[in-house]
Amino acid sequence: MIFISVIGVPIIIGAIAQTAKGRTGALWGLITFIVAIPWWIIVELLMNMLRSTTEHSPLVYELTTTSAVGVPLFVVMVLIVLTLPKKNVPTKPTDE
Repeated sequence: MIFISVIGVPIIIGAIAQTAKGRTGALWGLITFIVAIPWWIIVELLMNMLRSTTEHSPLVYELTTTSAVGVPLFVVMVLIVLTLPKKNVPTKPTDE
């Protein structure tokens, strides 16, 4: 289920970058994937520490890890992509 966050979010970010901003979606998907891997490792290490102290069902840990990776990753990357200017948009010349 974690692969939904690690693979799905970069695909969605790439699609948003491509359609909304005219940017190269594959590149933004790759950037998001590169950011997702270390974030996933950190969250997984923290979840392993939590697993050793309490007993919950594996589904709870899996859902928590998936949401702890996917939601912040999506929010941060979509904010970055949406604040980019549109590509190849001519700027209005300033009157001097």
